Amino acid sequence: KNFIDSIMESDSKIDPNSRHQFSNIILAQIKFFVDQSLYHEALEVIQKKSSYILDEVQLEELKAKIYICTNNKQNAVQSCVKLLKLNPENKEYYYILKSALGCYCSLAYQKIIEYLHNVFPTAIFPKIHLLEICQGEDFSKAIKEYIKIAIDRRQPNLFKVLMPLYENEHKVAVIESFLLQLQEERSEDPNLVWLLFCLAQHFNYQHLFLRALHLSELVITLAPDFIDGFLFKGIVCKNLGRITEEIECTSHGHGLDMDDRNVKIAYCTTLLKYNQIEKAEEILSVYTSKNKPVWKYMKEIQFLELFQKMSKMFFHKNDIDRSLNVCLAVDNFFTVFLNSLMDFHMYSMRKATIIPYLSLHENFSFLRQNNIFYKVARTAIKCCLSLMYTQLKDTSTHKLYDTFNSDSTDIIQSPCLDPYEHIQTFLTPLINMDSNLKNYYLAFEYYYISGKILL
Repeated sequence: KNFIDSIMESDSKIDPNSRHQFSNIILAQIKFFVDQSLYHEALEVIQKKSSYILDEVQLEELKAKIYICTNNKQNAVQSCVKLLKLNPENKEYYYILKSALGCYCSLAYQKIIEYLHNVFPTAIFPKIHLLEICQGEDFSKAIKEYIKIAIDRRQPNLFKVLMPLYENEHKVAVIESFLLQLQEERSEDPNLVWLLFCLAQHFNYQHLFLRALHLSELVITLAPDFIDGFLFKGIVCKNLGRITEEIECTSHGHGLDMDDRNVKIAYCTTLLKYNQIEKAEEILSVYTSKNKPVWKYMKEIQFLELFQKMSKMFFHKNDIDRSLNVCLAVDNFFTVFLNSLMDFHMYSMRKATIIPYLSLHENFSFLRQNNIFYKVARTAIKCCLSLMYTQLKDTSTHKLYDTFNSDSTDIIQSPCLDPYEHIQTFLTPLINMDSNLKNYYLAFEYYYISGKILL
């Protein structure tokens, strides 16, 4: 608090180029007061320094929290309305609004959500949230209307949108009954394929795999160029234990669009899962056989998972050097991410919203806490341990490449490095993410080999 106050005293001398940093300092002071339940002091800072704060969204979120904690419901509702106008898709704002209203009557809250749905007709979450809170005849009427519109618009992700409703058995029964009814009524409808696709996903979720397989076959018969139809049939075949058919379906889907990264990831995952490493390496060779900078590919978010699969592939082939190099490239991606704000291809930015993207920069500790980095870290540590066990420290033999210069590095030629140096890069985040026995065993192996037995 004293540190922040000392900086705040010099606000009259703030350089225009430092406004962003000063804004963050003020927000930090407000957060400090809120965390200490000093709401009156926090409001005083907001009243005096709000003109210096650049992040209006975060400011309104803090104000809403303060007003709720001080039981100032009217101002809390006003802040929530401002937030909803800025982003009607944010789930938390609706729960904050409910808390601000002190509304525990389900019928009254339902009316409020209906109003928000009318105010933001293009927003998706108000529609789904309305379906979540509706019951009985109201739900039946709302879900039928929603499904009809989605089918007419040829919405391929209808089932994923409806997934939050599957916690309620009664609602699941209503959805299934209406989908089957539509199947009979629209047997000649050109949009039938989207209805069948949703119904197939429904039965697969219900573990009725044979019915799901039959419907998925109808889907790809009606739409022979529907990639997701083939990929989904592969999932159903996997659930039925038909491995050969799973590989064939995934391969066919990949053949329809060989440049789609998501399809390529799904296909390579299937190949690696069943130890068909040669085919996977052939598909991924476009990224490993040319002297192109790693960062050229890594700018697109989808390639993170692809590179994770590549590291696993090389490890299974006992190509430890190349596996570790790919792992270091992935780690370098996160490092450059922090130092190069918004340095992404626009295709990737359409896949990720701006608020979650920027939130990663606010808390660096969460940046590497994701499933992809977790898998890469385990692979990297196993690679380092393998090199240590074989005692191959000859830099002329083991080419552990320097991937920390993002503008010039590639997976093929770079200066050599020591595996002892890099295992620490992955070991600490791995233990912090998941402190299970297997990860501690990897740590024990490293400390034992390096002679730090007491650790």
